Amino acid sequence: YRTSGLIDISVSGVTVWTDAQAVIKPLDSVAAGFGIIRVRGSSVVIDGFIIDGNTALPPSSGNHNAINLDTNLGTLTNIDIINSTVQNFNGYGVYSFTAGTLTNVNILNCTFAEFNSTAATPPAAVQLVQPTHSDVRVADCYFKNLTGTGFAVRSVNGTANATNVSVVGCIFEHNTSVYTTIGMEVLKAVNLSVSGCTFKNARMGVSCNGQNIAIAGNSFDNETSYCIEAGSSIGLSVSGNSFSNFQYGLIHYDGARDVVIDGNTFRDALAGSTSALNLGWAVQQSSNASPVPYEQFVISNNIFKNCSGVRLFEPNTNIVEGNVFETTSANNLCRILSPDNAGTRCVFANNVFRTAVDTGTFTGLLVFTGSNHSISNNTFISTTGSVNNGAGLAITPGTTVSNTIITNTYANNFTYGAYLGAATTVTNFSIAGTEAVNCTASVLGMDGVENFFGFAKAGRTTTGDNDF
Repeated sequence: YRTSGLIDISVSGVTVWTDAQAVIKPLDSVAAGFGIIRVRGSSVVIDGFIIDGNTALPPSSGNHNAINLDTNLGTLTNIDIINSTVQNFNGYGVYSFTAGTLTNVNILNCTFAEFNSTAATPPAAVQLVQPTHSDVRVADCYFKNLTGTGFAVRSVNGTANATNVSVVGCIFEHNTSVYTTIGMEVLKAVNLSVSGCTFKNARMGVSCNGQNIAIAGNSFDNETSYCIEAGSSIGLSVSGNSFSNFQYGLIHYDGARDVVIDGNTFRDALAGSTSALNLGWAVQQSSNASPVPYEQFVISNNIFKNCSGVRLFEPNTNIVEGNVFETTSANNLCRILSPDNAGTRCVFANNVFRTAVDTGTFTGLLVFTGSNHSISNNTFISTTGSVNNGAGLAITPGTTVSNTIITNTYANNFTYGAYLGAATTVTNFSIAGTEAVNCTASVLGMDGVENFFGFAKAGRTTTGDNDF
């Protein structure tokens, strides 16, 4: 029974390599928490090994780690792990300790496979947990068949601990979507980049928070909960990604600001995921327990098909512009829902909403409450053949909307092109330059709106300087 690594590198400037894919497979136990390869020096290269955890050993074994980066004595820097395979572990593939500093780490062209721990919180294939990390790069790696997380950088002191982290061209492919499966998790990050990666068949693709985060050009498929879970963040860009077969595409929680979501494709929420209002959303701002509001969001040039679209919560200065929302399934009402709670200064412009089903409730843009919104140049089209029994745009019943302008809106083939819900109160509300084709509802109690599509108003309260 060994209390330290089978290979212990305690000096700096060492390369451990093989040109024949040497296999390291322990025949007896390594103490739980220790590594088969233990690194205690800097400027170390580990190249070309197959490290097999040999989980067939007795029950007390198999919980050891493949490679330990031992920072307990201070700083490790310039660590390269390349062209290697780590497999059959119940412990960690690569692990750093909770003290010291780790800088300039490269994990390149490696495979991490068959990590099958049944622990309540299974170890990650790669986990860096000490207080300070910087300049960490994971590229062209394959994470396959894991019961836990593929790549993780986690905080132990609640402050920013991950600076300049990039994950490029990796594949995260799980074979189970149990609660513990996550492609990658980087918390308290400053300057995080995730690009060109594939995330498949887990509960979650990416979990992150921090500052200056860019997630671009990735593919997310069959993530049964969240494709991207973004906590409180400042400066987040999500662009050029594809999302399919998800329950949530991108979910925010605890506030965020300076967020750009541009040029992505979201399609096909998982079957049944839209059975409740809070499921099936491609982009969702969730409840917010932090003092940071959801402000300065730009959601633009995206395609949303057969999913629940965009849901905003207490938005402040959010722009939703130039998107296409399309539904061909009665189970997926692809739309914008805004806001769930008090919001202000939002712009909804140049969006196209198309529905090929008549659910009787379709609303392309549903405004709950708030003030100082601008809604302009949006198009609502129903292709159901007969007149759709729903509405293109609606002000939700029982809410208050003030200082809001609706201009240059077009609706085709709805009962209501727009609908002012019962018991609503609108103040300083203006509608102008609108057009309706084959919208059948009568204009009730409103003068001078012959050029506006059927807008139900009976029993509603209008105060202030309203212009219809």
